[in-house]
Amino acid sequence: MRLVWSQAFNNAILSILKFIMTVCYTSYMSKTIEKQTYSSLFQQVASGMKTYEFRLADWDCQTGDTLVLVEIDDETRIPTGRTLRRKVGFVGKLDGSHNLDAGPNRNGGYWTSEDIEKYGYYIISLLEDKND
Repeated sequence: MRLVWSQAFNNAILSILKFIMTVCYTSYMSKTIEKQTYSSLFQQVASGMKTYEFRLADWDCQTGDTLVLVEIDDETRIPTGRTLRRKVGFVGKLDGSHNLDAGPNRNGGYWTSEDIEKYGYYIISLLEDKND
């Protein structure tokens, strides 16, 4: 017995395969994430002197994501309007048991001890973004 495939059946199969491939691809696509950063740190990233971010790990970050750094004034914490785009390279995660001192106050005064214990830290390498 010989099976004959109609053109309509072929088209339906191709449509289903395209749909499956699209769903699989989009579930692994990178995302764009906005994070605020103080002017002094923003300028160090812009100049190329600072090539990493040290952040509380209370958000999802993966290699290949795009990080948009939004500059905020050091004093007023109001956005200045400047942004930088960087690709996320390596993402290292430290659990909250590490007692790190990132400034004059414990952790630069940015995060509470409870949040550090709960989420831990990210160390994120920043790569040049070709779209910037």
